[in-house]
Amino acid sequence: MYKHIDVGSWDFGMKTAEVIPVSSRGLTASDSNSFFTKRASASAEVFREVLGKLKLAKDEIPVHLIALGSSEKYGANKNADAFDEDTLIKRHHTFVKNASVYRDHKNKDINKSYGKVAASDFNADMGRVELLVTLNGGKEAAEKNGGLIVPDDDIQSIENGKDIPFSMGCRVARDFCSSCGNGAKTAKDYCEAHECIDKKGIQRFGCKHGLGKTAEDGFVQYVDNPDCTFIDISRVSSPADRTAYGAIAKYASEVGAVLGGAQLALAREHFVDQEERFIKQAHLQIYSDALAKLASIESAIRKSPNMQNQIAGFQSCDELPVQVQKHAVNLPDNNRYSELMHLADFNIVLGPKQFAKYAGYKVSAAYPKAMNGLFGQLDIADDYRLALLETCTKYASPKMHSLPPYFSMYKLSNFYTKEGEFDRICAGVLNNPAQTKTAATAVVTQDDYKAAVEYCLYKVAALTRLDDDIHYVTACIQNLV
Repeated sequence: MYKHIDVGSWDFGMKTAEVIPVSSRGLTASDSNSFFTKRASASAEVFREVLGKLKLAKDEIPVHLIALGSSEKYGANKNADAFDEDTLIKRHHTFVKNASVYRDHKNKDINKSYGKVAASDFNADMGRVELLVTLNGGKEAAEKNGGLIVPDDDIQSIENGKDIPFSMGCRVARDFCSSCGNGAKTAKDYCEAHECIDKKGIQRFGCKHGLGKTAEDGFVQYVDNPDCTFIDISRVSSPADRTAYGAIAKYASEVGAVLGGAQLALAREHFVDQEERFIKQAHLQIYSDALAKLASIESAIRKSPNMQNQIAGFQSCDELPVQVQKHAVNLPDNNRYSELMHLADFNIVLGPKQFAKYAGYKVSAAYPKAMNGLFGQLDIADDYRLALLETCTKYASPKMHSLPPYFSMYKLSNFYTKEGEFDRICAGVLNNPAQTKTAATAVVTQDDYKAAVEYCLYKVAALTRLDDDIHYVTACIQNLV
């Protein structure tokens, strides 16, 4: 069973995290005595010894973290998870063995960590586990520890004495009900009230719906976590920081529930995933808007005799330079997608035939037929449309600021500029209806349609990258229609 155990979910009577005052000369005796006497006298020697051997980077931040309290001293935490002294004494070393510092428990790649657990100790006097955590406060520390730099706002919060909400990832084979002793592998296995009978025959609340509840005789419903393993520490967002965590807190308060560590982990995973989905949908909305614009332009052109007459006399140069074609077909897909967006960052968008050659599609003479009216067909509000737009994410790549390769080889009709606006309408939105007899009688193949759909998606992705967007084209159509 995987759980989140929040630092600070026991009342220790002091801040759970505090920066250890280490100067350029190291940890001085006076600073050491003052700091550890106040926070961790029983563990002082352990942490002093480790700090003396660490050779901290100049921008590495040592933090003393009070992690867990024993059930004998503090009882269960606010999420109804308890750890007895024997467990904490035997298992606190798993922090050093396994745990690095992450964000929201979402990543376990050491190269994306923000620090590490350098030491752990069970403070017998205080009945709690304390940790020495080193955070990557700058580039030198990040390179030393092989991770990322802690965000500035977190560093400022710690240095200003503000508590940061940390949470520990914990795995346990089974946790056990404080009343009936039921061993559960998952929260689904928790006991119901009618099953939860203690050794004296008294019925209790049950862990499934009664975690954290206190009976009139003082009994508290919680679960013990023996032989647990601690696998990570994460900076989690507080309810004030993100809607996701606010929603968890709101849900718990409305139903009067206590979310156990296992349920908390599931809830956070669900809401973080939901938030990521909403972010993704917001990004998809940009693609959706671009598709709607292209469909609108296509519709206006198809309905306007004036536009049709002007397009009929236009002969687009839709050939791809040989050097570019040879270069493109040998690129891995990911590189091809990013290079196409590199071109779009400089207002270069390929025409349909150019794109087919660039992407390596084998299309027939009927390929232009597959393009006719396709933007409008794709711009339908259904699941198919959403699924198509989601494939646009493969074109996502950092914006480029250097000239793309073969820049000078592209024709005026490839550029979204004032000078090339009409060329782009003809070559990029609607194909030239003036077709050869061969094209007019050819039959559209599956490969033609596949290439046409992919071109439309590429065009949507490219449109979101253009510095001048599509307002030149829109203005031109408004003047002509």
